[in-house]
Order: sequence, then C-alpha cells, then structure tokens
Amino acid sequence: MTIYYHHLDWPNRDEYTTYLRDEFIPKHIPDFSQQQKSPWGDNKLEEYWIFFPNQIQDAKIFELQDFLKRNFDFPDISYIIILRPTKDLPIHTDGPDNGTSGVHHTSLNLQISGYEGNIVKFYKKVVDATGYIQGSSYLRAWNNREVELVDQFSCTNIWTLLNTGVPHSVTASTSGIPKICLSVRFKGFPKFEDSLAKIQSKTTLI
Repeated sequence: MTIYYHHLDWPNRDEYTTYLRDEFIPKHIPDFSQQQKSPWGDNKLEEYWIFFPNQIQDAKIFELQDFLKRNFDFPDISYIIILRPTKDLPIHTDGPDNGTSGVHHTSLNLQISGYEGNIVKFYKKVVDATGYIQGSSYLRAWNNREVELVDQFSCTNIWTLLNTGVPHSVTASTSGIPKICLSVRFKGFPKFEDSLAKIQSKTTLI
C-alpha cells in the first residue's frame, strides 16, 4: 500500500508549534494578522513568505533542524515557507521556491490556524498534466479528469510529512478563520519514501 502522508508525534512537538505560532510569525512577519500583501508574492491562490535559516539566524529553527537531523537523519532545512491560502489549492505538485530545479517530494507541514474541516487529497495521474499555475511555485496543475483520487486526510495541528511530489489538493478555510500553514523544505530534494523510512525506523528519540 502506498503511503502519501505520515503524522509525526514527538514529546516536545508542542514546544515548536507554540513558538512558531506565537513568536516566529509575529517576529518575522509584523502585522501578519492584517491583510497586507506578502512581499514574496500573491499568486491569486495564496500569500506566502519564505525564510532561509542562514539569513534569519533563528536559534529555535536551528534547534528544530538539529532535532530532525539527529533523530531522523534529515538533511539541512532549505527554507521555511508560511502560507496563507485565500482559495482552495487545485491539484498540483510542489516545485522549488528558491530558484533551483527539482521537485519537493518531502514537505514537513504544520497547520497553525483555520485548518478545521480542511482536507488534503492525493491523486494518481491518469494522464500528464496539461496546465500550470501562473505566478506560483507549483509545477503542474491537473483537472479532475486527469487524475484518480487515492487517499485523503483531514487537517489537524499535528506535524505531518507529506509526499508533495505526487498530485495533491488542499481546501481553504471555511471556518472564517484565516488558514495559515507552515511548510519546511529540505536541501537536496529528498524522496518522500526515504524520509518516511527514516522516521519509521526510529523507536527512540534523542
């Protein structure tokens, strides 16, 4: 059976969740609660902010990176992206946001707010995609006739490893609370299957 996502649970995960929500975002995105335009871009689907660890020099992010490397043998963090979708995200695969080539098969995501009732769906390609999403980092866009639904899950505020190299879609918030998601991307474009195997092989965290 193909696995498309995996929820991660570790003893101090809430510590990072609280920090990212209550300190990281207010510190690095002043007035984030206001509907200002992102300096990185607005692709008509979402606003997004990108942070490179070596540029922001955030001690807690380096601590998170060290934890992931020490326990799961993950590569260094390439960047962190804060997403604020304004519409449902169509069926797509994730591409790079830092000017390099490659597909991001592994994404470690955290839903921060507005995730209630949201669903992430994964699809099998029936035919190659015929569309692109202009002004975004998403490599390809499929319509419903070009894919077959194979799995889905309801969003929670638990860290989740996603296979973003296969077609997937995400619903936006319908609760009236803005949907905010944090996504961690890794150097070297690691394969989801390899990342998942590293997580599943660990029985004790250090």
